[in-house]
Amino acid sequence: MWVAQLLTFVQCMPNQLLDIDTQNTVSSISEFSVFKNPLFPEYSLRVKYPKLCDPTVKQISGYVDISDDRHPVGVGFSYSDTHVDNTTEEIALDVLAFLQTFFYAFKEYSTLDFHITGESYAGHYIPAIAKAIYDSNKKITNAKGSINDGYINLKSLAIGNGITDPIVQYGKYADFGEDKKYGPIFSKKIIKKMRKAFPFCRQLIDACYHFQSNYTCVPATDYCNKHITSYFEKTGLNDYDIRLPPGDTTFDDMGHDLNVWLNTPSIQSELGVNIKNRIGCSDKVGHMFDLQGDEMHNLAKDIPTLLEDGIRVLIYAGDADWICNWIGNKAWTLELEWQGKQEFNDAKDISWVSDITGKKAGEYRRYGNFAFLRVYKSSHFVPLDQVTMY
Repeated sequence: MWVAQLLTFVQCMPNQLLDIDTQNTVSSISEFSVFKNPLFPEYSLRVKYPKLCDPTVKQISGYVDISDDRHPVGVGFSYSDTHVDNTTEEIALDVLAFLQTFFYAFKEYSTLDFHITGESYAGHYIPAIAKAIYDSNKKITNAKGSINDGYINLKSLAIGNGITDPIVQYGKYADFGEDKKYGPIFSKKIIKKMRKAFPFCRQLIDACYHFQSNYTCVPATDYCNKHITSYFEKTGLNDYDIRLPPGDTTFDDMGHDLNVWLNTPSIQSELGVNIKNRIGCSDKVGHMFDLQGDEMHNLAKDIPTLLEDGIRVLIYAGDADWICNWIGNKAWTLELEWQGKQEFNDAKDISWVSDITGKKAGEYRRYGNFAFLRVYKSSHFVPLDQVTMY
């Protein structure tokens, strides 16, 4: 029998100072069970079993303690007063260590099929995490029994409105800017400026791809955003949904309500969190990633290996999103170099009809275990906008 699960984890380090509520320690150490994986001695889990909303649902929350100075902080309930992971590749290794430690502690979950989904910057995170899992699995397989634990049964990835292959996606902002479905967004003069700027933008991103460092990737980030995407700010439109009128706060309100709930003392107490202020997005963390030019890293390069290993990959995009628009996402799936490229490009776009409403909800193309889906009348947040389609 399948039982719903809720997992909520905090990551932290020793000697925490930032954002801890010293006036109200909501959970004592005795409330937690501690688990470690001997293959990852610098990581440990502190786990408790809260009862939020529906007490019949098994829930697990807790902390991921990291004894060295490598881990991402500043978003959600995470915090640190020392080093912050500031590249996607570093984060992927931390997530792998967390998963390995979690499955070592809860072996009843370790043999289940594993799927990774996300949206937006998860277009970076998901391929990197999946590749880290793939590499780990290969080491375990090649060890021929000398490593008995740790294989993660990765089956599929789904990325919604992601940023995955910037060199292709930045080249399509002008195309989306003049698309007539909800626009055009820009004048012909602005479109001309964007197209004129792209060749040098492409050259900079290419340097980042081939010689990845902050010295190559930061200039690409700065130039491409200044000369291509910055024009959007002057429109007053919402970069997550260009259908919304200027000044609309729909998505801000959604995040605010979630933060209010998660910052409620009783909720934090039940989760075992003693943080002063939980936030969903951190400008500070974003800036640290910007200083590495992480946005311009090529994560599409990890996809072919995963496809050839039989892992299913779905790239989907709501068609009213500007920032990670469907035209750019479709373009990189068509340009991806993999063994099924020709067949995928030759495939036809097929209407996607909702099983629930019976209405046309989008269009997709697929070959083998790779698919791209455009979702009609949807923003950056497809599951939020079109929940009735599923």
